[in-house]
Amino acid sequence: MTDYSELIELIEFENENSSLDFKAIQYKKDLNEAFLKDIISLANSLTKNNRFIIIGVKHSANGERELLGINDDFIDDATYQQLVESNIEPSIGFKYFPFKHKEKLFGIFHITECSNPPYMMKKNNGKLKLGESFVRKGSSQNRLTRKDIDIYTIQRKVDISNDISISFSEKDFITDLQVKRKEFEFPSTLIKKKIESIILKKESLNSPLNDFTIHPINPFSFIPYENRSLEELRLNLNTVSQDYSNNDKYYFYEENAYKINFYIHNGSTEFLDNVSIKITAQKTEQFIIREHIYVKPKKSTPLVKSEPRAATWEELKYPSVELKDDEYIIYSELDHVKHHLPTEVLSVPLRIAAFSKQKTSIKFHIKVFAKNLEKPITKVLQLIIPEQL
Repeated sequence: MTDYSELIELIEFENENSSLDFKAIQYKKDLNEAFLKDIISLANSLTKNNRFIIIGVKHSANGERELLGINDDFIDDATYQQLVESNIEPSIGFKYFPFKHKEKLFGIFHITECSNPPYMMKKNNGKLKLGESFVRKGSSQNRLTRKDIDIYTIQRKVDISNDISISFSEKDFITDLQVKRKEFEFPSTLIKKKIESIILKKESLNSPLNDFTIHPINPFSFIPYENRSLEELRLNLNTVSQDYSNNDKYYFYEENAYKINFYIHNGSTEFLDNVSIKITAQKTEQFIIREHIYVKPKKSTPLVKSEPRAATWEELKYPSVELKDDEYIIYSELDHVKHHLPTEVLSVPLRIAAFSKQKTSIKFHIKVFAKNLEKPITKVLQLIIPEQL
């Protein structure tokens, strides 16, 4: 959405042009055809500027204007969205929102996504017929011509690949990222140390209570290790790795995983449309890229039925990861990549766990495909996990 000062500038001083249209009143049902024609014309306009239809301004050809404002009920954005979606193809991204200026209410149509012209009627609606299309030139509307379509074709063929960058960072252009090595102890190791400490303490005290386990009032409650007999503690010590296996895996594969994402920086003047991304990385014994998020172990109590767990948003949106011929393959799709606005490649970051204590280097070969790219953009990014000290 544009900023406040730009809208005031348009309302007060700008004349109608290829990217701006003024209307005195809102488009009600009897003006549906006029609305569709105006939206198509602006979306097809051969301009790089923001495109607006501003409601509540009576504008004359000589530049004179009267700021009328909207004096009836403000029509909901969803009404116009449904009208455009059911009548125009391909899809046009726009918003209709209220804007107050000088104690008056104006309606702002801001067309935000129209990088796939020509736009046209996809069915008959009144006098507008299937396949009809229009383009705004200056302050007038014209039927779309073959020459206009040729211009769109030429614009699509402009090579913008040199203006596209891929980075580990949303703000900076980072193609080689060295992360901080994660230092940690597994839950089973910590529990093992705790049990060993309790055993030593009990043995030193040599109390008669060492032969007994003190059970809590609630038979389903966890028995603290301090309340367990020496015999039970020694059994626990032998099975601690097995007992805490799932906790260790969760701690390793999720809590202490390196969470990595990529960002597309589009420095061109065009949107990237229908974007597909393919990321590959050679598999080694030094690391693993998880194919799914490791779920946190649920504490279970004997004889108590546990409820099924619903998947989290991150689990559902985790990227598609395949392991094929010793190569990780990650896929992602985006409707579009806006210009001058960094875009996340993955909805949820990859989970990467490092097995090796040595310096680990992972090269990601990234290919970006888009409808308006003649050939895919290929980049190589490197993740470095330093040696464990």
